[in-house]
Amino acid sequence: DKNIFDESDNAYAIKTAFLMPISIAGEVIGAFSLIHHSNISLKGEEKESLKKFANHISVVIKNSKIYEDSEKARIKQLEEFNLNLTMINKSLQKFVPKDFIQFLNKVHITEVSLGVSVQQDMSILFSDIRSFTTISETMSPKDNFGFLNSYLKVTGPVIRKNKGFID
Repeated sequence: DKNIFDESDNAYAIKTAFLMPISIAGEVIGAFSLIHHSNISLKGEEKESLKKFANHISVVIKNSKIYEDSEKARIKQLEEFNLNLTMINKSLQKFVPKDFIQFLNKVHITEVSLGVSVQQDMSILFSDIRSFTTISETMSPKDNFGFLNSYLKVTGPVIRKNKGFID
């Protein structure tokens, strides 16, 4: 367990060091070093081989960075796609209640196609608000929605309590 940097013991002293920068697009990102404990001198072709090795390392690092950036971009696209899909699903549920999809023994609206049906005995409640057309003509769209929502706040819980749903 000798300290190789302890120059008091010549057997472990660094006598030759070769340092080659590793760069990508002109930016130094690291260094490749060759350290030896004896006096050696590198010949021209050995130096060239080490330079090629350092260049190879930089290409490998660059390619791995490109792959990593590409994967991050793909993950971000998938996350955005999933978020959009979730928002679309929530919007669709406003027009096609989840209860209706479940009633058809389906999990998602994409499983419903023309002609899909379920035959069961059921009760259907049609509700009409007296003079609604006349009343609604005097209200703004916002007031109309407020009026209908206040009506559904009263009727909705009773319907759901009796295993019904509003379409």
